[in-house]
Amino acid sequence: MGFVGGALSALLSAGVFFADQELKQASEEERLPRQGEKTNARLSFSNHHNYGAALNFLEKRPLIVRSLALSMTVFCTVLFLFTFGKKGAGFLKAALAFLLGGAYSNLYDRLKQEYVIDYIALRLPGEGINLAGRGNIKELIFNIADLGVAIGAMLLAFT
Repeated sequence: MGFVGGALSALLSAGVFFADQELKQASEEERLPRQGEKTNARLSFSNHHNYGAALNFLEKRPLIVRSLALSMTVFCTVLFLFTFGKKGAGFLKAALAFLLGGAYSNLYDRLKQEYVIDYIALRLPGEGINLAGRGNIKELIFNIADLGVAIGAMLLAFT
């Protein structure tokens, strides 16, 4: 089951990558339905070019963001390759598959066009989240790749 589990994890990773890339292209081509600011919807589609990391962190330092993204993706890829043929590491493989699918999709964007396309907008209730030095964040804009990275990181925390 070791190799089969590794192959299934690789398929999961590819699925996250290709689903995200398709939705990014649909967003750029305005094929996603936009609800935008004129509705009270908590969740809607958007189109945002993120030059930084999460919440536009380091957006003025794209080389640092690309370098960190590349080095972390390479590290996780090596870790995934070491687990590929192992039996009994299914949870770890699944965590790394989610993480790498998202990481490769966002890294591809960063290397190809120097920004990541985010297309899901989530309005936060009330005053939003207060981040020191950045004020209140009232909306989170992200993509499927970001969800893959978050799911993978949470699963890794439980491994």
